[in-house]
Amino acid sequence: MTTTMKNKNKEANTEQSADKGTGRRKKVQIPSGEPAGRLICPECGNDRDFVELATDVILTTHFVQNRDGSFSPVDHQSNVLGEVRLLCAHCDTDITRFHAHFQEMVF
Repeated sequence: MTTTMKNKNKEANTEQSADKGTGRRKKVQIPSGEPAGRLICPECGNDRDFVELATDVILTTHFVQNRDGSFSPVDHQSNVLGEVRLLCAHCDTDITRFHAHFQEMVF
């Protein structure tokens, strides 16, 4: 993260960061909530519940069979082939413009 620029309407900040795959710089929109960067839905004010929605996903789960005949998952893998969107879980507003910031803040 190098440069932070605030929009005049304070809707979001824009931060530049290196794309891990290509090394090129990309713009990341930062929400202007308090504390700095806190995501708040611009439609309903929700600041807690969000949904990441991916299309065209391949899910692979490895199972082992137990002695009693039941199965237990031991490994999960996913491969997203389509787009990934970020939505407000309360009103379904598309806030994908903040997705890169969202990804950086998932720990």
